[in-house]
Amino acid sequence: MKYTELIPNVKWNCPSHNNRNVLVICHPQQIPFYLPKLKDFIWERFTNITIWQTNLEIADKNQLLKEVDQVDAVICFVTELLVLTSNVIGDDLIPIIIEKKYPFLPILDGKNLEQIFEQKYGHIHFVKYNENQTLKFDAIEKFIKGLPLHEKRKNQWFELSNRNMESFSQTYFISYRKVDGKYIDYLQHRIHKESSLVDTKLWYDAYLVPGENYDNNLLRIIDKCSAVILVITPHLLEPNNYVLRVEVPFAKECGKPIIGIMMEETDLKVIRDLYGVEKIYRIQKWDSFTDILFDAGIPVPEIDSYPRHLYRLATAYIDGNDVECNMQIACGLLYQAIQYKYHDAYTKLIEIKTGEYEKSVMNRYFQANHLKGIEDNSELNDDNGEMSERLYKKKG
Repeated sequence: MKYTELIPNVKWNCPSHNNRNVLVICHPQQIPFYLPKLKDFIWERFTNITIWQTNLEIADKNQLLKEVDQVDAVICFVTELLVLTSNVIGDDLIPIIIEKKYPFLPILDGKNLEQIFEQKYGHIHFVKYNENQTLKFDAIEKFIKGLPLHEKRKNQWFELSNRNMESFSQTYFISYRKVDGKYIDYLQHRIHKESSLVDTKLWYDAYLVPGENYDNNLLRIIDKCSAVILVITPHLLEPNNYVLRVEVPFAKECGKPIIGIMMEETDLKVIRDLYGVEKIYRIQKWDSFTDILFDAGIPVPEIDSYPRHLYRLATAYIDGNDVECNMQIACGLLYQAIQYKYHDAYTKLIEIKTGEYEKSVMNRYFQANHLKGIEDNSELNDDNGEMSERLYKKKG
């Protein structure tokens, strides 16, 4: 195809064939501001990315749409200039990108843009600049790493949430007000430090795939989860909030058990009247979250010790794929998989040992000589896990 409305940018010493194509859009007048810093960041980390930009003036809207259909993903910087003025990008291109479900990362740059963005484009998941107005490079890096590498990439993009959930035996949905996001990390680490719960995914809205309609996908996750954890603070008492209006009613409709975790002193009588949640706990007063689950009548399944499953769990904790990064948990899971002679787990441990985590928690496994002689063991498999599966079944 001859491109007339899009301009490619390729790293000078890298061939363009087999590259993934990422389109960067914003208001045309702001391209000189956003594009240079984004190119520098992406090419420091990914050599096989062709970065496309639109012309400063769009001559043919139909041709633009045809050319955009050839790219693999879109990163969009959303500003007041983009959403409040008449322009082809904001008025014509973005609605089509959303409608066709392209891999789409909207980055909001400006105060009070959330409501304007939602009014114009619907309930689409986005990321924002932080308080210091620095670029959300972490979100961009995760977005690019998550792009499917095979054909039909656009059709596969919105299956990412499902695939990530399948790494865990069960999922708990965390329902909370955005302003209480500071408690999420605490809950994740408090719950996952218990060995019986490392195979439990704690899902909250930060794990939405960018560009998704969050109404539809939050409800889909609630429908698939095993239980709902309601984070209780006085912010839940505010009228007509999203948790009260959408999440809790749908969880009840689906018959999901709901347990309240009180993180700040709150009028529990009002909470029970508003949300109909009877089981409410002050987590600091309990020795383990497992005890809370048992008290609430929520079963805790045994961790799946199948070696491939242990390995997948470990890589999720290493990469932070819809779970917090936790090298201590990851290394423990890899070591368990090694007990079944799972070769990929051993390889991953060696990568960690010789890489940036050399001085991390992994040292204690090597110093304790846990892996002594494993590399010489003829039972280490190179056959996609067949040996580890036989050992697993034998031990089971």
